[in-house]
Amino acid sequence: MRKVILKKMKISLTIIIGVLCSISISYAQVLKPNSEVTASHTTYKTQATSNTMSVRNKGNKLNQKMAGLEGENFDYNLTDKSSLIKCFRSVFSPQRLKQLLPEHRISISFYINASGKVLETSFILNQNTLVTVNEIEELENQIKNNVTFKVRPGALKESKFYIVIINVKFDKILTGIQ
Repeated sequence: MRKVILKKMKISLTIIIGVLCSISISYAQVLKPNSEVTASHTTYKTQATSNTMSVRNKGNKLNQKMAGLEGENFDYNLTDKSSLIKCFRSVFSPQRLKQLLPEHRISISFYINASGKVLETSFILNQNTLVTVNEIEELENQIKNNVTFKVRPGALKESKFYIVIINVKFDKILTGIQ
């Protein structure tokens, strides 16, 4: 009889510990305004503005004041127009995209070098976003590895870059239209 009670207690204790761990793990992934939130490998700084929140990789070094301004030399088109959609679809399943539809969009700032490579990104989301920090980390990595822009040769001087801002609508990603 005592063994049965001990076994039931062990099972109950294991379940309680498992639930507590899953709650703390999922809570750690929530993006909170005006904080630092850590994903698997990256820490992000968040800053609240009215109803939105900016999310920026803590390791980012570039800022708007440093950007190149030779806009006439820059083609704001993606090298591969479907690359951004592919990045989103590799991070978010169709079911997850449907969950994000009420948020409408995510705004992404791309920091681009002279060859069109994405050096850094930052994001603008709803303050009460359902997007997790791990999803942001994965999306940022996908973008840096798979998205490029067209830049005319010689458009940027050394150590300069462009900032391109694109609003990405979740319904357009779900339907495959950008």
